[in-house]
Amino acid sequence: MNLQKIFGETIRKKRLEKKISQVTLSFESDIDRTYISGIEKGERNISIQVAYKLASALQISFSDLIKEIENHGEYHKLHKS
Repeated sequence: MNLQKIFGETIRKKRLEKKISQVTLSFESDIDRTYISGIEKGERNISIQVAYKLASALQISFSDLIKEIENHGEYHKLHKS
């Protein structure tokens, strides 16, 4: 699994925890809904600005979002050599 997929899974998980739709997240983050769908599927390589917008829309700090990603079980497999 790559970092894009881990990020996407994390965004989807946080969105579902908040019980909001992609449409609502799109509105709150000012990001197109189809782009959010691509992020959640791990198809998009996003900018820091987009990641920050998503964290804000999900009402979590950017640093907590990064911690969530780092705590994903697959994340550690990326850094094993």
